[in-house]
Amino acid sequence: MKRVLFALACLPLAAPLASAATPRISADAIVQAVVRDLGAERYDVRERATELVRRIGQPALQALEKAAESDDPEIRVRARDVLGDVRLGIGPNWPADIVLLVRHYDNMQEHERSNAIYRIASLGAKGVPFLVKVMEAGSPNEANWACNALQRPAAAELHDEVIRLIREPKNNALTRALSWARSQRGQAVEGVGAVATRQAIPFKPNQATEDALQAILAKLAAGKAQEALAAAEALAKTEPDDLRPLYLQADAMVPLNRDKEAIALREKALALSPDKELPHYLAACLLTDTGRYRLAVKEWQRVVQIEPNDGPCDANAHLSLGAIHSANGLFEAAAQYFEKALQIIAKAKDQENVKATTSALQMEVDRLRQRAASFPVSPDAAVEDAIPASELQLDIRVVPRQGKPEDLQQALAATAAQFQIAVALPDIAVLDLPSASVKYDKAAKALLVLLHDAPACPPLPCDLKGPNARVALHLPGCTYIYQVDAAGGAAERLAKFDKDYTVALKPGLKVSAFANPVVRINGMPHDWAKAAAGIPFARLPESFELIVEGSAPLGRRMTVRATIEAVEPAPEPPKPDAPPKPKA
Repeated sequence: MKRVLFALACLPLAAPLASAATPRISADAIVQAVVRDLGAERYDVRERATELVRRIGQPALQALEKAAESDDPEIRVRARDVLGDVRLGIGPNWPADIVLLVRHYDNMQEHERSNAIYRIASLGAKGVPFLVKVMEAGSPNEANWACNALQRPAAAELHDEVIRLIREPKNNALTRALSWARSQRGQAVEGVGAVATRQAIPFKPNQATEDALQAILAKLAAGKAQEALAAAEALAKTEPDDLRPLYLQADAMVPLNRDKEAIALREKALALSPDKELPHYLAACLLTDTGRYRLAVKEWQRVVQIEPNDGPCDANAHLSLGAIHSANGLFEAAAQYFEKALQIIAKAKDQENVKATTSALQMEVDRLRQRAASFPVSPDAAVEDAIPASELQLDIRVVPRQGKPEDLQQALAATAAQFQIAVALPDIAVLDLPSASVKYDKAAKALLVLLHDAPACPPLPCDLKGPNARVALHLPGCTYIYQVDAAGGAAERLAKFDKDYTVALKPGLKVSAFANPVVRINGMPHDWAKAAAGIPFARLPESFELIVEGSAPLGRRMTVRATIEAVEPAPEPPKPDAPPKPKA
């Protein structure tokens, strides 16, 4: 089910961040710079570049294949030396015996391959690329061994790697692996839905309409009800067969104290197009994504009632109804909806993938039945709207790895501007690369981050003055302080601060009232008290997926989900010195 992004409230800054949109250094920019350094004049630079392309691995594959045909003999030889291992997924610091297993895998007998697969799986997330290749191209037995080898006690990094690499599962083993990884991340419902309904829904979106809907939702979120109402009314006139503008009109009427009109409009939308499945399907999706579960249930049930039956729309309807009821703690009802989806999916033509999908669905049904026995509810319990994802917030704090926090605070206090820079390969210290440099463009009034004198990310706008202007660049895991000559453009690094982070869960009033809460952050379970106090992270992911489940005051087991963008705040500025106390 779709999640909503919520911005983090950053801590106070010593100097304002000079750009609203976070600039990003792409993986391609980093890879191209490192591969070019394979032919650098200095031996130590060439050696470091060779080590880095091994660390980068698969994202460097295409550039390495091109470099293997380079006219520069040093680049060509080094690229070819690394290329074979990168293709096989072999990373740096792998045990020598496992490296040999991977390199000689194709020459092994089948019984030897089984042992090799389980040995390679012992590497955890590092072995996932090779195991995925086996599931894609190996024999049925090998694919089954690789899938089973993954599903042993594993860290969250392994689950993330499986989800990242298996975007579109093409066979039984890949489907099973993806469903398993998602279930381990607390995404069992989403995982089943992702692989169960790969048949295309017969809908070609009109991008202008979709953009208009998003604009209306943004107005509603900003409290601009009158503007949202006018826009929804206009869209309803241009798209008379689309029910979604009617529901958005109703949403806009509520804060304008037009509740009766809103109720009548929702009833009108539900009754329209009684023989057309798609308008109700799209309305159900919108209502589900925005947490209006009570209305969404009515629309999903209308989808099921309209012919044709047992198609992908109906499968999605039953899966969505199951997910909604599960989030509401109505586990027996959720199990029944999943069983109906199971019956539809079992009839699909693509039997290769259906087998794994139905197995995953049946496991979810069994789990829900166990939960229904553990958390009984009243027979007349009904679906409630979703607890807002805004009930889950995070407080991210920067922790310098060496020295005192005051050292970083004092350094930031003297800066004229600060910039957050995202990095597609966050484990690579980009500004430490030999080819990295920083310059100031006086004419454009912008700071430039360069790799081999080519822009690594969009310019960072700032109006610097004098020969000693200071700027701070916040990258994943590091903050750099540069002194800039605004007239000449040269920039000199003054300091580098390595950083860790603490991430603390800040629940709202409704979630705070949960009894026996269980929290998962990016698939990993955490103690509630420790999550509230702050969990250490060496690197920030791009986002945090939060799932909190607990017993609401009336006893029902409720689930709240949110995806929160991991925006790194600048460290707090130094506190002013307290004035001296007057002498007695």
